[in-house]
Amino acid sequence: MSHMHFGRAVPITFRRFPTLICRNLLGRTVKVPQDLQGQLNVLVVGFKASHYDDMNSWIPFASKLEKEIVNKHKLDASQVQSYRLVVRHRAGVLLRWWTDERLRFAIGTGYSETSPAKADNIMGGVEKKHLGAGKGGPGAPDEPQARITPEPERSSTGQIPEEIRLSRLQKVRSQTLVCFTDKSAFVDALQLADAQRVYIFLLSKEGDIAWSEVLIVEP
Repeated sequence: MSHMHFGRAVPITFRRFPTLICRNLLGRTVKVPQDLQGQLNVLVVGFKASHYDDMNSWIPFASKLEKEIVNKHKLDASQVQSYRLVVRHRAGVLLRWWTDERLRFAIGTGYSETSPAKADNIMGGVEKKHLGAGKGGPGAPDEPQARITPEPERSSTGQIPEEIRLSRLQKVRSQTLVCFTDKSAFVDALQLADAQRVYIFLLSKEGDIAWSEVLIVEP
């Protein structure tokens, strides 16, 4: 697993994820990390509207990582879950409805099931960078990653049944969290480099961070 520093002195994997009171897109209050459903949870964290697409690009990787963990540690699939978390400054709570609606729209028009082949591409890049896997070995330069547009699973007629689409949409909305808090304090608590990029964490229900990665967001 990666021991990222994010530009700070203490590796991120030696830190604990701070407690946050969030709300999902179904309107339910969720305490992070305590209320997350998995024993291990993949958390994709962004800070602003321009991060939404970049957060979505990590979802195939998050799903692939879930399966890798389940297979490696022989866990039940329900013990590993993925979430999106948008952290906004607490002053923005007055416009919560606007933030939620933008996220609902982004998910409703852009969500589909993971494409395993594309998830493998991201997984391979991360492994080469942090685990020395693949042809390049340790320290090999990273290959540029294309933005992911997952391809939907289709029925025999070539269409996605409406009930399947709605069920998936409901699950994604339940696992998309918005938190209005002191954003600077959150960044400092995790000693992140800044709030200008998207981060991905693997953490336990108790908040222990097992692994992390950062996505540089291009302007």
